[in-house]
Amino acid sequence: MYRSLVLILIVLLQASCGAEQAPVESAPRVKKGSDLTEVPAAAKRRFMATALRGLADWIAMDEPESDDGSQILMPAYSYRDQKIARRVLPAVDARFNISLLFVAAWAGLEGAGQSRGPLTALLEDRGLTLFYDQEEAAMGRFIKENRRAMIENSKRLFGRSLIRKEERLSAYEVLNHYDPEVVEHACSAMFISPDESTGSYALQRIYDEVLREAVWRHALILKLLLHDRSALAGDTAQFIRALQQSPGRLDQYQYFESLEMEQYPYDEYYFLQIPPDLHRDSMNNALRKMKAFLMRREYDGSLPAVLSCAEKYMKAYDPELYENFIMRPEDRPRP
Repeated sequence: MYRSLVLILIVLLQASCGAEQAPVESAPRVKKGSDLTEVPAAAKRRFMATALRGLADWIAMDEPESDDGSQILMPAYSYRDQKIARRVLPAVDARFNISLLFVAAWAGLEGAGQSRGPLTALLEDRGLTLFYDQEEAAMGRFIKENRRAMIENSKRLFGRSLIRKEERLSAYEVLNHYDPEVVEHACSAMFISPDESTGSYALQRIYDEVLREAVWRHALILKLLLHDRSALAGDTAQFIRALQQSPGRLDQYQYFESLEMEQYPYDEYYFLQIPPDLHRDSMNNALRKMKAFLMRREYDGSLPAVLSCAEKYMKAYDPELYENFIMRPEDRPRP
């Protein structure tokens, strides 16, 4: 049976982290002139172990399907062959989108903070793929419990909560406001070098062989959405009003239904190694999800800190992507 990502990661992570079940950690040290605290090395290792396990569970796939034009080639890990290989995945599969990295990071915080939360429970059950399989009422309880766990674990790890306040926009919508200073601190405090390894796998190799192509595809979407910040601010204000005025929970799939790649200066920014049509026609769902995320962070003021963190990881893991990401359209080589 085929599944995505790295089986060996889970085995090696369990072996490498087995001695950490009852770690002896010194008290977190407070940064000079701040109430933010440094993160112990053992907590960083637990973060990496849990986040990588979450990634493996999240994008687990069944047998590959034939490529009929609606699918894309993605790197994945074959359980049967015990090796990383190319295979065809459905281009519109909801399990492989921008949510993947954030949900894995939330799971990592639960592992690092050693406070059991809803994502830990999913990992111990049938995996993070259950995140989207819940009924609306259950999802509401899940989101509330995940917020509690994030506050508790980030306070324990960083000295202050990642969420500085919650704003009730309507009877059905609550928006988290992230603390930009804590986001910036968490990015640096939890940074893991690509030279570090889990078992016999260097993180750079895992990125290069399993995640790199997907990250490039999403980086292009991020660049398109950010090309006009004033337009993003205007769209954000309109989105927040829609959340406030919705008579029930806003159907965001319907709200973003008309959003498509063609509405952005696609050809000006294009920097992928695949024919443009293969990307343009397959990533509208990812475009919509990423825009909703960016607008929330634009509204709460944490977007600059989030983008700075993304660029920090680009520089470390993929300098070529970083150069393409920051390049202005007029400086881009043309065929």
